[in-house]
Amino acid sequence: MTTKKKDTNPLKEFDWIVCGKKYTVRPTWEVIARIETSCDRGMVEILMDFTKGKVRITDMAYIVTSTLDDNSMTVNNIGEDIMKRGIASYIAMTSDFLSTSMNGSDESFEEGEEKNEGT
Repeated sequence: MTTKKKDTNPLKEFDWIVCGKKYTVRPTWEVIARIETSCDRGMVEILMDFTKGKVRITDMAYIVTSTLDDNSMTVNNIGEDIMKRGIASYIAMTSDFLSTSMNGSDESFEEGEEKNEGT
């Protein structure tokens, strides 16, 4: 009998193709902190810019660079890939990632557990 190990970080994983390489990324605390630092704005402000259509291509490149665990990937490499593959594909990819990081996941709740909604 195989027992499935409970995931300690239940946030959704994303499979991205960046510059021809496949990466599996997750919105962890460390990744979000790098994104905020590289974009010099908080997550709420970054996500609001996406929803208002004020997203900058350089922000998308910084978001992707901050998310990947690959020191060989530079902002310039990713910026060139954005222009090659199309801005819209990167908007979809990064906005979905950011939305998930803001919303989190209910997957960590076992059946019968109550979610604390605050009082």
